[in-house]
Parts: sequence; C-alpha cells; structure tokens
Amino acid sequence: MKQLQIIRKLFVFAVCIAPALFSACSEDKGNYDYTDINTLDVIDNIRSSYSVDVGDLLEITPQLEFSHGEDHGDFTYKWYYKSDKEYILLQEGLTFSHEIVPPIGASVTMVFEAFNVQSQVYYWKVFDLVVGNPKGYAAI
Repeated sequence: MKQLQIIRKLFVFAVCIAPALFSACSEDKGNYDYTDINTLDVIDNIRSSYSVDVGDLLEITPQLEFSHGEDHGDFTYKWYYKSDKEYILLQEGLTFSHEIVPPIGASVTMVFEAFNVQSQVYYWKVFDLVVGNPKGYAAI
C-alpha cells in the first residue's frame, strides 16, 4: 500500500515536471535586432505661463533637442487648449502663431505635443495661458 502511494506521488511529480523539461529544449526564435529610436530629449523655449490680451498675436517657437541630432522627419507637432475636460486642437506645426480671441479674462491650459510617427511615442509640454481684456475691448 505504501509503495502504491509512493508510485502515485512520483507519477504526479513526473506529469508536472515533464512539460517544463520539454519546453526548456525549445528554440527561442525572437527578433533581437534592436535599433535606437529618435527620442525628443528636451523641449525648451516654452514658458510655464503666458499672459496676453485679447487681440494679441502669440507666437511660440519651441527649441527641441533630439537623441539623433536635428532629425525632425519622424515627428509631427500639434498645439491644444483644454476646454472643460477635453483637449481641442488649435493648430498643427512646430511654430505656434495664433491671434488670441475670447473668452476674455480666462485662464486656459495649453499643450504642445510632439509625436514620433515611427515609434508611436508622444511628448508633451503643458503651459498656462492667461487672457486679459485690453482697454477698448468691451467684456461680453
């Protein structure tokens, strides 16, 4: 009887360990040819906050530093502002150039987005835009 229990335990152990032993012999056929992606290391020349009046032209040209030199080819650029809980596209392109329109006296969260199309990686720079009411403009 005791021998039968030992044989059963050995059988259960063999059944459990056999798949691990057989899988250890399989060949790994993964792709290990890695290439570095062009990362955006620095987004500079965008202040944390801008204060402008309605009717002003706001222009921002970010200075970017990439891991592979000045290669912008893989990147697209967009500028958003936050309205309630969603971000709305304001402009596409590296340089932001936009005439400020109402809401007057509003504080708006803005986002500069750089997207590497090849690697599908996003980079963001968030800043505030405070819009004032200049003399001569009537508040609506």
